[in-house]
Amino acid sequence: MQPHLRAEFRAQAPDPIETSPAMLKALLKGSLLPSGEQPMGVRAGLYRGLQLVVEPQDSAQSPFGLQEAETHPFIRKMLRQARRLIDVGAEKGEMVLLLARNCIESLAADMNDDGRIGRHAALNGIALGPLLDVTARYVGTAAATNVVSLDTLARRRQGAGFVKIDVDGAEVDVLESGRALLADKRASFLVETHSAALEQGCVALLTAAGYDVKIVDKAWWRSLLPELRPIAHNRWLTAEPPSA
Repeated sequence: MQPHLRAEFRAQAPDPIETSPAMLKALLKGSLLPSGEQPMGVRAGLYRGLQLVVEPQDSAQSPFGLQEAETHPFIRKMLRQARRLIDVGAEKGEMVLLLARNCIESLAADMNDDGRIGRHAALNGIALGPLLDVTARYVGTAAATNVVSLDTLARRRQGAGFVKIDVDGAEVDVLESGRALLADKRASFLVETHSAALEQGCVALLTAAGYDVKIVDKAWWRSLLPELRPIAHNRWLTAEPPSA
């Protein structure tokens, strides 16, 4: 090989393959788990016994009770205390199904719901109705037909003992739309935050309303079993009224 060709070959040589835990996890998931939506039973943990239709490669930790396991102690506390749930950003609906199964009135709000929550409810023998309701709308402060305020949802449920919020960046706006609910001080909150600034905004709103706020960080063992969380700051906070 001529010298200039050897130099060109070296310049085009690929970088060494990265072997981070997250990349190894992705490679293993791709080779061991089927693609496409599949029925899945949750075998362990908080949601044990629920039946869901999921993408296995995106939900590898769900069957073993590990997905967002850091939040499970607080949710278990709410199972003992709450009588009503509003789940903003319900996605697959496992939270509302869990609470409805425990006879807690549950309302799921998710603009992207295409009937999936209803199908999952039917799969688990839970009927939509007074115990479990679904609204396909955004929750926030905007004056639009496809947006509803948290206060409006709370009035529909005659208050809310437990509010879970996971809306990928709109968490402060959701809380802003629930000023009357915050002032009432009879609800507890679980909020997933998606940046340091959003976390600070949520903490400021909730502490100003008199709530006891705690940060729920990722567990130490996430270095061994990481979840797919591509943004730099992504964790949770809980907020309870002073008497809780």
